[in-house]
Amino acid sequence: MQKHCVIVLGMHRSGTSSITRAILDLGFDLLSETLPSHPTDNPNGYWESKDLVHANNRILTRAQSHWKDINPLPNTDSISQAVVEYQSEIDRLIQSALGRSNQIVIKDPRICRLLPFMLPIINKRFDNLAVITIIRQAEPVFNSLNMRSKDPTTTDGSIIDRNHAYALWLRYNLDAEINSQGLNRLKINHKDWCNQPTIISETIQKYLASIFSSVDFSKNSRLKLKVFSKKNMVSNKAPIKCNQDTLRLVDLAYQLLLKNDSFSSTLSICSAAAISIPDLAQTTFDKPPVSMTSRLLLKHISGRVPGFSANTLKKYRKNTAIVYISNMVTTPCHIYRVKNPVDSLNRDRHSAVWMTSKIALANTELLINSKLVIIHRSQWTEEIQQIINFCKTNKIRVAFDIDDIIFEPSYIEKGYLASIKALPVAMQNLREVKITEFRKTLLATDFCITSTPAIERHIHNMGKAAICIPNGFSAENLLVSEHWREQRKMICGANRIGYASGSNTHAADFDQVAVPLAKFLCQNPDWTLTIVGKLDLSPYSTLFNTNQVELRNKVAHVNLAYELARFDINIIPLEFNPFCDAKSPLKFYEAALCGVPTIATKNELYTHLFENEKNGLLAKTPEDWIIKLTRLAKESILRELLAANARKYCTALFSAKRQSKQLLSLIDG
Repeated sequence: MQKHCVIVLGMHRSGTSSITRAILDLGFDLLSETLPSHPTDNPNGYWESKDLVHANNRILTRAQSHWKDINPLPNTDSISQAVVEYQSEIDRLIQSALGRSNQIVIKDPRICRLLPFMLPIINKRFDNLAVITIIRQAEPVFNSLNMRSKDPTTTDGSIIDRNHAYALWLRYNLDAEINSQGLNRLKINHKDWCNQPTIISETIQKYLASIFSSVDFSKNSRLKLKVFSKKNMVSNKAPIKCNQDTLRLVDLAYQLLLKNDSFSSTLSICSAAAISIPDLAQTTFDKPPVSMTSRLLLKHISGRVPGFSANTLKKYRKNTAIVYISNMVTTPCHIYRVKNPVDSLNRDRHSAVWMTSKIALANTELLINSKLVIIHRSQWTEEIQQIINFCKTNKIRVAFDIDDIIFEPSYIEKGYLASIKALPVAMQNLREVKITEFRKTLLATDFCITSTPAIERHIHNMGKAAICIPNGFSAENLLVSEHWREQRKMICGANRIGYASGSNTHAADFDQVAVPLAKFLCQNPDWTLTIVGKLDLSPYSTLFNTNQVELRNKVAHVNLAYELARFDINIIPLEFNPFCDAKSPLKFYEAALCGVPTIATKNELYTHLFENEKNGLLAKTPEDWIIKLTRLAKESILRELLAANARKYCTALFSAKRQSKQLLSLIDG
């Protein structure tokens, strides 16, 4: 006789219990005795095997996780023994259950995350497998989890932070989507299940009959279906206090997850969500609280995933003051110049939104009522041309936002862009074409928004209007930096000089300080050089003692503060040329937020920022670098003073809130 299995997937508080009960009514059985019902939380029963829940909790614990954890599970190599033990336990449960019935239903929301570990055993023990996924919107899931906090007997299972609930909702639903890809599955909208339980139960029966052809469900049905009433399914209506872009994201994810081909539709969300906060390699300090990491995760994903659900499209159509167009969603400049100001504007209750040029052209009604459209760092394309033409036709002001002088072709020939000058001639020519396309976009807009005074002046000299609005840090950035700043106080004697390289494009900058750094390290063997990100050190193989060099991988921006907090001295070496003179001081203010003092190249920007060297030290020559490094290395009190002054200075000057005020002046003036 064939053995059949149904797996029910879904986030906690999404209706998995009532779906499982419906399947039990069709003649299926649980793996073992069910968890007892709860008079207020689940009066009609949880309908999940008590032994399975215990097994799932054990493997999560072994993986240093738990059911409320928003981070991805570690790869199987790191918990291989735990997986072997888990699979043996699941196998014993299944074999025991098959001794009683050949039709088993397996349900526990944790399976959304643990399915890859369970599937090998299920495939071995069953002839046929069906998967049913129920999807409920994030807000009512949060409300239901929050309601548990009202009852002392369920408070351990509650989540009272909306960001935490939303982040967990994404994690469970995205994991269920990824892990069930390729399996025969049926998706159910929770709203439909509540409003049309009879129709949906018939749909379930037809679906199972199509997979388990040997089963006559009309004969096997034992119980009359009992569906939760709407009163039980709906909880309190707490006011929504969440980042506007987060609401856009979860609405979009909800709509995409309901699609039959949702894996391809949600691929960008799944990719963005494949991140741990902190990073797996960041283990020295205590982790931030989940309320903070949830905000960081939601910020990270919503900053990388464009698009709107039909629901949010309606909201943004009504009135959006500022619209950002950005196609560089995976780059740091998108965070500093687009995501941070949009979030800050929304936090101050000013409507702003970002989208790609493709989405903008497909939804021009989002532009029509805006007061300002800002095109961020985009080359001239047909889409950009259409957007600019649309704005001019409808008398909408359009600005070009730029944070580097990447619109001046002559800079390549002059050698100011060292990373490009080092390329083969053919590739240099391609880059020059791109730079020309940036310039074309700049010239086609009404005015420019720049990140530094040097870029502003350069554009003015081209005969174009420009205004400087510096890069800024977000509220989330400030929170996590403060956490790591407090943590670093507990670590003594690290003695690290840190350079946040980011990429090999900064090789020419590092070359300015390589020799004095090597001399300093030779004279101070108790100090090390920490490099975060990609940097080719092969040219310096004989210069540095490898025992004094620590290489750290590049991390997502939400995890950068941890790396900076590990520094005792932050260095910002720069080439002496107009391109580097126009760079943003973000490496200064992000280190300052973490309580780390900076030594920077003495150019126009840092001479202005470090006036009288109250909040940072300046170095122009190799001798300067050695003197300043030695001074800071020996004087810990000076390091603390500079760091404190820098932090106070930067929190006032570079906040995203200040950015939003400057942006509002562009539409209010």
